[in-house]
Amino acid sequence: LHEDENMFSISKRINNSLNYSFISRPYKNEEAIRYFTYNIFNNKSFILYNYYMLGMCQLNKLNTDARYNLKYFSDHFKGVNYLKDARHRIAWCALINGDQTAYLDNLISILKHGNTLSDSDKSAQKIAERKIIPHAGLLKARLLMDGGYLTDAMFVLNSIPSKELSTTAMQTEYSYRKGRIFHLQGKHDEAILQYMMSIEKGKNLNEYFAAYAAMELGTIYEGKKEYTKAATYYRMSLNMPESDFKNSIDIRSKAGLQRVSK
Repeated sequence: LHEDENMFSISKRINNSLNYSFISRPYKNEEAIRYFTYNIFNNKSFILYNYYMLGMCQLNKLNTDARYNLKYFSDHFKGVNYLKDARHRIAWCALINGDQTAYLDNLISILKHGNTLSDSDKSAQKIAERKIIPHAGLLKARLLMDGGYLTDAMFVLNSIPSKELSTTAMQTEYSYRKGRIFHLQGKHDEAILQYMMSIEKGKNLNEYFAAYAAMELGTIYEGKKEYTKAATYYRMSLNMPESDFKNSIDIRSKAGLQRVSK
């Protein structure tokens, strides 16, 4: 393992308290930006992981200056993990700025660096190989949702003309994103409807949205103590086709299934 790779692992332990907030209290993007900015300018130890995370959080606000921190991480990190994902996010910055040519140019760099051990790196590799160009509105909604800017994310989704959602994959993602926002807002009835639409449209696609939708339905029904329904959706998620993030989705669905099957 390269020395910087070890430092990357160490930094993850150092930042464990914030990682915990991402996992158990997600969508605290402003807090995260302050945290990683402080780390960069005040910590005695020089840890490149902070640049990667700060860039990610800035991009969640659609601040495309994120590319500078992501590029700094990409250019200086001597390990292999998350390099493809960082370059993928740099490409997203170009797309958000309306520069499709720069987006495609950045995809090329993904193929030349890093590995595909993580789900995010694996996804970046596939997108680069296929030269997939996401719908800019769906991408913006995704990022805003990841940052916890739910009202802004829903506004972006509602602003997308239906005629632009020309593929089944786009329609599946659209319903999933709406369902997830409603879910996070505690509007479970609306979330269930959107998740069901996502599953119906995407159950046979090699995309992760339907699998995520089924898993999230499992969590809703588990919260309602309707354990039979919850188990049905956790199993449904596990039986979805292979897709990006399938490993992490399966881990969560298996854990859910274990909980409701006791």
